[in-house]
Amino acid sequence: MQCVLGVDGGQTSTVAVILGDDGSVLGFGRGGPANHLNEPGGMERLEASLRAAVSEARVRSGCSDSFAGACVGLTGLAPGVEALCGRVIDTPKLRVVHDTRVALYSVTLGKPGAVVIAGTGSVAYGENDRGEAASCGGWGYLLGDEGSGYWIGLQALNTLTRVEDGRAAPTELSEAILRHLGVSGIRDVHRLVYAQRLDRRHIADIARVVGICADDGDTAARRILRSAGKELGLQAGVVLSRLQLADRAVEVGCVGGVFHAERWVCPAMAAAIRRIAPSALMVRPKVPQSVASALMALEALGRTIDGALLARAQASLPPEAQIK
Repeated sequence: MQCVLGVDGGQTSTVAVILGDDGSVLGFGRGGPANHLNEPGGMERLEASLRAAVSEARVRSGCSDSFAGACVGLTGLAPGVEALCGRVIDTPKLRVVHDTRVALYSVTLGKPGAVVIAGTGSVAYGENDRGEAASCGGWGYLLGDEGSGYWIGLQALNTLTRVEDGRAAPTELSEAILRHLGVSGIRDVHRLVYAQRLDRRHIADIARVVGICADDGDTAARRILRSAGKELGLQAGVVLSRLQLADRAVEVGCVGGVFHAERWVCPAMAAAIRRIAPSALMVRPKVPQSVASALMALEALGRTIDGALLARAQASLPPEAQIK
């Protein structure tokens, strides 16, 4: 049996999956983050994370031979990345692509459509049946990332300062976020932020607290999440419009941790999409991005990704590799 490797290199972790040529999942491994490659130490971090994930997947699969093919999806690309991946991964057919392409494939399996990725950051990406691609957002936490976990966390912290000043009504968010951060007051939060002891991931993690407060009935939390949904829907609508898919019943995928609060995010997102593309269908991914990468590697070898192969991949996923 030939084996292929799929890798999803993200801002939180790197996940590797080994598939047999029949689509069955043979091995799964996880490493550290693979992001911000242009920052000092970024390439070294990628190599360490990639080696850890691929090594664990190999041990679990028992596969020691060269991979017939491999596809690596990364949140950012930089000069030298493909050569680095080639040193770590033994294969004659290596593809290194942006993770937006992998995320789209996890939703549409190569058909026209769009995907919105909303985790720590946010971006929308799509492709049409003419091979054209378009994206919207993805400007990073300083210039954009509207609707992302970081953006939600920042909006929540801003709400706390407004409450403290008396410019906004009291909200459950105040006590919930202070408990989450383990501090006693907003002044402590202020010190943590400006001493750079709360990084992007810490602030993005506050989005989970916002989701809990929204479920508990907090008006401010719900308003923030609905605003996030509106921003994400606008990104998706722009992509569909640019690709001339606004009048088609194409799929728009929702990928990333922000969609754990789908009860509040998705209705606002759907409404924003419908204003531009009334026939678009919001869906969740069919497979995790690591498996999508592996399917892309199989497809590059000439294997047709049919329903039976897809079902086999879905059925053989270990619990820790399932879409969360």
